[in-house]
Amino acid sequence: MIFLALVAFSYAANAATVGGIYVPDNTNMASSDIKTILNNVLTWILGIIGFIAVIAFVVSGIQYLTAAGNENQMESAKRNLLYSIIGVVVASAGIVIIKTINYLLGGN
Repeated sequence: MIFLALVAFSYAANAATVGGIYVPDNTNMASSDIKTILNNVLTWILGIIGFIAVIAFVVSGIQYLTAAGNENQMESAKRNLLYSIIGVVVASAGIVIIKTINYLLGGN
């Protein structure tokens, strides 16, 4: 609760009250161009996909360990493990591609 109160006070320093109506300071949003916004959104989405793929990797490893010799469960775990590895590779490659395109277009 104290943390939330401190956050509210810190935002109050960047805001104004006009006619009794709270108006936040939007200077950071107004100065962002479309390239920066798209870069941030795509990086965020690919990060979530990578996180989900790593969780799937762990779950398929646990599934393989708990198969207890059942061939059908072991094959299912191996297939899920392969798909989760592909997910990690795709998410990593996507982030590298986005950063490369951003650099080539003049970003930093």
